[in-house]
Amino acid sequence: MPRGTSTWECRRSWNSVRPAERRPRFRARSRALPPCPCRRNRRRSSPRRRSPSTASTSCWTKALLPYRLREGSAGSSWTWARGPRSRSSAHSSERGDRNVAQRASQGRKAASEPSKRRLTTPVVLQMHASECGAACLGSVLGHFGRWVALTELREKCEVSRDGSSAASLVRAGRHYGLEGRGMSLRAAALKKLQLPAILFWQFSHFVVLEGFDEDHFYLNDPATGRRRVPEEEFIRGYSGIALRFEPGADFRPGGEPPGLFAQLGGVLAGSGNVLAGVIACGLMLTLLALVVPASLGVFVDEVLGNHGPAGGLVAALLGGGVLVYVLSLLKDRFLKRLATRISVIGYNAGLTRLLRLPVEFFHHRLIGDLTDRVSSIDRVAKNLTDQFLVLLVDMAMSAVLLVAMFAYDAVLTLVVLSLALGHGVLARFTNALRDVRSHAMRREQGLLIGVGMQMLSHADNLRMTGADDRFFARWSGQQARELHARQLHAELGSVNTALPGLVAAVRSAAVLAIGGTMVMAGDMTLGTLVGFYILAEMFLAPIGRFLEFTDRRQALETDLQRREDIATAAEDPVFERRSPESESIPTFRGRLQLAGQLEMRNVTFGYNRSRPPLLKDFNLRIEPGQRVAVVGPSGSGKSTLARLVAGIYQPWSGEILFDGHPRDEVPEEVLRRSISMVDQEVVLFSASLRDNVTLWNPAVPDEAIFAAARDACIHDEILLRPDGYATVVEEGGANFSGGQRQRLEIARALVGNPTVLVLDEATSALDAATEAAVDDALRRRGVTCLIVAHRLSAVRDCDEIIVLEAGVEVQRGTHDELMADREGTYYKLVRSG
Repeated sequence: MPRGTSTWECRRSWNSVRPAERRPRFRARSRALPPCPCRRNRRRSSPRRRSPSTASTSCWTKALLPYRLREGSAGSSWTWARGPRSRSSAHSSERGDRNVAQRASQGRKAASEPSKRRLTTPVVLQMHASECGAACLGSVLGHFGRWVALTELREKCEVSRDGSSAASLVRAGRHYGLEGRGMSLRAAALKKLQLPAILFWQFSHFVVLEGFDEDHFYLNDPATGRRRVPEEEFIRGYSGIALRFEPGADFRPGGEPPGLFAQLGGVLAGSGNVLAGVIACGLMLTLLALVVPASLGVFVDEVLGNHGPAGGLVAALLGGGVLVYVLSLLKDRFLKRLATRISVIGYNAGLTRLLRLPVEFFHHRLIGDLTDRVSSIDRVAKNLTDQFLVLLVDMAMSAVLLVAMFAYDAVLTLVVLSLALGHGVLARFTNALRDVRSHAMRREQGLLIGVGMQMLSHADNLRMTGADDRFFARWSGQQARELHARQLHAELGSVNTALPGLVAAVRSAAVLAIGGTMVMAGDMTLGTLVGFYILAEMFLAPIGRFLEFTDRRQALETDLQRREDIATAAEDPVFERRSPESESIPTFRGRLQLAGQLEMRNVTFGYNRSRPPLLKDFNLRIEPGQRVAVVGPSGSGKSTLARLVAGIYQPWSGEILFDGHPRDEVPEEVLRRSISMVDQEVVLFSASLRDNVTLWNPAVPDEAIFAAARDACIHDEILLRPDGYATVVEEGGANFSGGQRQRLEIARALVGNPTVLVLDEATSALDAATEAAVDDALRRRGVTCLIVAHRLSAVRDCDEIIVLEAGVEVQRGTHDELMADREGTYYKLVRSG
């Protein structure tokens, strides 16, 4: 910039840049910021050198301050609070000066208004890194009294593979009645902001600001829970963007906060008889527990003090001991049966639910983490039966023992009760911190399992690419985070472990001191003191175990919440169209299969509704037996189009028709018999070749298996193996070549004799001769084919070729017609290939 140019002119030059280039994309995965247009401050405003939270004089900061969401349009959007200023318009200049003065006045007013230094918001932990914004909004809503499930928030915040944007959070907050405003502020200015606020953190994450003091900021991090951050670290991590929310006129509190008992209802459903047996045994054990202190009191006073007979008393104690043993065995048997029932039903329900979820659910989660969530039902069953239910019975026994203690002596009972309350207060304080750390530890453990499974599954590829050391470093970093979370969790556990011993020592000293004084004064007999001492110990034992169980309760609640994420996820709509089980086979218009006509009308689809769709108003029509190819550069939407036809994705708008009827009108069983897809990612199971081709369907005859294998050009190679079709496929198909794996998947697609076949790079690993043989076999079958391919040999002879570019159809025609256009995309693709 020439010397003498004013800052406002520099800012005006910045405003002349296209909006797409000047406005930063405040998205959870974005790290890039636009460079400052002022050469004088370019280095200063670089995000590598200095973040916007500390760049007090850069033109970037001046040009972007402040943002706000304006009303009056269909949907909220980020807009400039300071518009471009025209040099030739004095009126615009005066208006801009008035806006600056008005904002300065508002800033002084806000600075004079006091704000809370610290508040507490509910901890809502993210299930995946892309959900941080939705989890933060859930914490803010919970703070104001509105409880919304993370599953619902994920949809309202438009969470995609790339996370969610700040504008999406504000729109979602407005849906629930919150008035939101986005601002670009320095770290020091946050102390004048009304809390809670959602902050953009390290250019890739959202956190909730709960408060501050002289040297620290208090954050509610959806990845780790609450934490205190030194001011220097906060300034380095804060990205300069804050979202402030407050209840509006349409805000309505509601919903239920997540609780343990509400989640246990589904786990214990159908186990009423077993629970009744556990409760009955517990009540009888409680009554027998009163016999021991009473008998010992009588023994001390009558036998030892007055030298009375002891035979009857000893017999009663022996008989009570036998009954306690028998009842304890029965209770344990009931609990073991309950644990087995919970594990079996929980495993089946978890896996069944996962298989019914849409594919988008798996895009946001690691497979290892999902595996850990399903298998966590064993931990739930163990914690529930070994600790929780036993403690509920013990707490009922403690209530009965408390009444008996008051019958012995009220003063000593109040002393013991006050010690129990003190123990509870201390344990509650430490467990509040452990609750957050338990969630964080479980999350880090799930991520560690997921990263480890990725490393082991792709060990060969990592070694070939030389990335094994880097991936091991990634795993080591995740292990370090998991160990750190476990260590923080264990530190507070040691405090809880030591508390019962301290309380027991104080209780013994207090009871013996006060009770001994009463015995010497003649207000209590020695037998009564002994009986009360035993009652107090029996009373405090379940209390102490209950307070210690809070650690296990946190683990139990965390596992249940992680499973709840699976249970509450929206089911794939295709399962709603499945016919109820009956003896008749579902048909469509009297046919078991479709004729093979395929049509797409104005289909629009994308992966994030807050961004432009990947495919928009796409149209396609394929007659039965025709072959249509879709080509285009990488990322143009070819595979997405194939998955839409196969039913893996559902279009945002428009419709997909088969034989002239919308997909929703065709029974799902008919669609599955008629449509097959060969994906570019080959999936083989650790089973026999026959099971891999038929997918464990015993009704498929050998003739159909052999015919499919012949058309896939793999039959002869299978027969050359010693075990033929009984050959066991190693994990991932390691004992087959890449071309053989592709042909096995083609055979799997053909074994059901489909009428519509979707091929997504299905022959990319085949040589030219084998590819031609497979192509001839498909033509003989007369199956309708939608082919996605890069290789010219796979699409040259198709009836029609559609060229996509950035999700838009740019060309359509036969090979010869498209090659005639020397300026077209198809010609360039062919020449470059």
